[in-house]
Amino acid sequence: MPAGRPTDYRPEHVSRLENFLEQYEATYDSPVTKTSKDGEVTEYMVEKANPPITIKKIANHFGVTRSTIYLWAQTHPEFSDILKKKVDYNKEIVVENAIMGRYSQAYSIFLSKNEFGMTDKQEVKHDVSDETKNLLEKLGDAWS
Repeated sequence: MPAGRPTDYRPEHVSRLENFLEQYEATYDSPVTKTSKDGEVTEYMVEKANPPITIKKIANHFGVTRSTIYLWAQTHPEFSDILKKKVDYNKEIVVENAIMGRYSQAYSIFLSKNEFGMTDKQEVKHDVSDETKNLLEKLGDAWS
């Protein structure tokens, strides 16, 4: 018999997580009021970005810790599948909001690297001249 406290996980957590993620909006409209120099007031809406959904937000929604969410994902494949969809959706949110200028470049890069495991890719081309190839072949023959 396993030791420790029984899990708080329930099968209905899958649908609860799906509902939580479906209700999330990547952006929201924020009212802005501007007054011109001549006193004319203009009101309009500006679309602003919500931050991506984090494991901490999901944990708060369920009233548990992040480690509990990770444990549930490890032991319940259906819950894990929904979390994987969350990561994919978050990537879309970050890319869209970055392109639209709703996130700063630094914030977008930070999220991409730390939340999604992305890295900067640098391609390095290694060319060896024919002269160097010949020299290496001669050295190789000398060692044989």
